[in-house]
Amino acid sequence: MKLLLIGPSRYNDDGTLLRRKKLPFPRLTLLYLAGLTPKDVEVCIVDELVEDVDFTAECDLVAITTFTSQAIRAYDIADKFRETGKKVVMGGIHVSALPDEAKEHADSIIIGEADYLWEGVVDDFSNNRLQPIYKCTKFHDLKSLPVPRYDLVKRHHYMASMMPVQASRGCPHNCEFCTVTKFFGGSYRFRPVDDVIRDVKASGSKSIFFVDDNIIANRAYSEELFTKLIPLKISWGGQSTINLGLFPELCKLAAKSGCFSLCLGVESINQDSLNTVSKKQNRVEEYYKMLKTIKTNGLSFQLSMIVGFDEDTENIFDDTLKFVSDIKPHLTSLNVPIPYPGTTFTKKLENDNRILHRNWSQYRVGKVVFAPKLMTKDQLETRTNETYKELYTLKSIIRRSFSQPVKNIARSFAVNIVARKFVYNGSWLNGG
Repeated sequence: MKLLLIGPSRYNDDGTLLRRKKLPFPRLTLLYLAGLTPKDVEVCIVDELVEDVDFTAECDLVAITTFTSQAIRAYDIADKFRETGKKVVMGGIHVSALPDEAKEHADSIIIGEADYLWEGVVDDFSNNRLQPIYKCTKFHDLKSLPVPRYDLVKRHHYMASMMPVQASRGCPHNCEFCTVTKFFGGSYRFRPVDDVIRDVKASGSKSIFFVDDNIIANRAYSEELFTKLIPLKISWGGQSTINLGLFPELCKLAAKSGCFSLCLGVESINQDSLNTVSKKQNRVEEYYKMLKTIKTNGLSFQLSMIVGFDEDTENIFDDTLKFVSDIKPHLTSLNVPIPYPGTTFTKKLENDNRILHRNWSQYRVGKVVFAPKLMTKDQLETRTNETYKELYTLKSIIRRSFSQPVKNIARSFAVNIVARKFVYNGSWLNGG
């Protein structure tokens, strides 16, 4: 039996496919699915962002995982394969949020996590009893997960051979704009640290990205993980909450373990906006102190910022620029709220008839697909674009790069120059 696993691209505004010469790292979901697949099945992985999908490929079963901005392309891929007589299984966050929509394009769909389901799906297909719907009834305990199939990665498609690893899933917070809690559960689940170290070694890379939504979710767990990373002499990045700044010793340990930079979900410097979307755990008055602690203890960080919440006026852009200028992060990403299907944020907008359209390909970075409350759609899009460019002027890059821990200065400057190119030619709008 031959299985084709596909990570779709998405459509640009002109109808062309988004393509990249290289990506930071491969999609871990595909590697895990391959690892969960019985050993007697031949598996091929296709990442359409960097390679073509061969619709004439010899395969018995096609599996596609998708999130919202890729959904239309995912459906088109599924439809084309089904026209050739192939069976198609679809899953991912978008499919779980809108199963009735997705099942129109697939022979079978998976709702929720696939870890406990996937081997049964493959077995059912092999025995000609594929079910139309498979639904996760409980979250995986994350014990005894297989090693992702890093051997299937076409490494020339990825920058510096960076590989993804996961240590935890879930989040106890319930931020209204976020899909994590709905899909991965309302609490943190942790993999055995030794299994994580096993995967780091198996990746064959000295450059790792931890895809966890919060790598410091449990302090004792993080301390054990970081300590066991030290002998591996790797360089790694990941995502964290700003609360890392409460623990200077943990910052030092992260830096010692090889952490170069963490993406911090600061989201907004408007406390009213944070409160409105149920992100009250972020306290704006504590930002400066906590971010200073993180940097002075050896870590660089990327600020993840969102502008355009209902409590934001046009003042949010100048306020954000000043904040970034004061803090001098390694990088800053700037986005507008995206009403992903199934979130509380989206339901509120739907109740107020403020969703402008459901062209899923535009549910991505920088695209406003809802009616803002205190700005017009054009104001929000235009000012976001202008502000992003101001964040990446050469003056800003130099000031921010040279404010990083000494060991990170050269790398920070190089990464910022690449980021500047994406921002100024508008291709940051092709993210997500």
